[in-house]
Amino acid sequence: MTGAVMPAIAIDGASHLAAEEARLIAGARAAVARLGRRDCRLGVVGAGTMGRTIALAGLEAGLDVVLVDNNPAQLQAARADLARWAAKAGLAAVPACSDDLVALAGASVVVESVFEDVAIKTGVLRAIEAVVDDHALITTNSSSLDIDRLAAALDRPDRFIGTHFFLPAHRTPVLEIVAGRASAPATSDRAQVLALMLGKLPIRAGNCDGYVGNRLFDSFWQEAAFLVEEGALPEAVDAALTGWGMALGPLATLDRIGNDLLAAVLTRRAAERPGIRQPAIVARLVAEGRVGVRAGRGWYDYPDGGRQGVPSARFDTTGRAVAPEAIVARCVGAVIREGRALLGEGMVQSAGDIDVMFVRAYGFPMATGGPMYLAAE
Repeated sequence: MTGAVMPAIAIDGASHLAAEEARLIAGARAAVARLGRRDCRLGVVGAGTMGRTIALAGLEAGLDVVLVDNNPAQLQAARADLARWAAKAGLAAVPACSDDLVALAGASVVVESVFEDVAIKTGVLRAIEAVVDDHALITTNSSSLDIDRLAAALDRPDRFIGTHFFLPAHRTPVLEIVAGRASAPATSDRAQVLALMLGKLPIRAGNCDGYVGNRLFDSFWQEAAFLVEEGALPEAVDAALTGWGMALGPLATLDRIGNDLLAAVLTRRAAERPGIRQPAIVARLVAEGRVGVRAGRGWYDYPDGGRQGVPSARFDTTGRAVAPEAIVARCVGAVIREGRALLGEGMVQSAGDIDVMFVRAYGFPMATGGPMYLAAE
């Protein structure tokens, strides 16, 4: 895309994506050959929605899984969810659940999936390292934090790496792998093999704020938020993008993620990078209690506790009309610019990795072949 207007999708990108995905699978198989073995016992720390679905992914892959959380209520809810999901999938086993990290003894891989906060994560990672054996792979399911900073808390940072799963973790077929400076080559190989075992495409990313996936998505949703700040209605922005082919509009996606989580990230970035341009509307929504689906209101209203949003009177109905093609051009153009920046910085190995990531994990239209393929066409 070089002009101001995003054209209708008129290319066949499916064959491009198939070739790129085959390349990623071949790379993971080469890692299997180098290692000569596979890990078979998976530990997951953190029984929130992400941790539960990571555990389910392991269960569906036939791994021996243990899920650990020190919050009794959360662990009980996770146990019930996993039993229900396993029964629905026809699985005979369910993950073991424990409130004690000692249950991780014997695990060959442990995925930490607790709240996205450096202090919390480093404390949990140190505790994990104290109970697992010397050969265990330790990973973090961080979506944006500095892997080197987390690794510094460990005595053996060589066996530590980032493995960023995407919700729902048992369905989204991508695993973003983020090595730190101390991560050993075998550690990267083991992470790729884990992805292959879980039925996921391993995409290696550089250790930068947001890695590859969330840097792309941040550029996308922030452009959508800027449009709302300029007077466009949230439903008009989302409708333009879903009408073009996106699986879900960016603002509806934010309501599912939680606007409070995004506000925390924006606050951190503002402190680390003074003067950075970011949408101010997110903080205002959070201050109004509009954190998203779980609060019943966000960019949309969610009547009767449902997940289907309806337009909210909170936004001015006399807002500025923006043509759908202009909305698409701005939001997709922002993703393409960010993709080029990631390539220029060496944070991603190829344009094809960006394409697979944004199609498979973020719902970009498959027919386009991905943002970078679309831009080249």
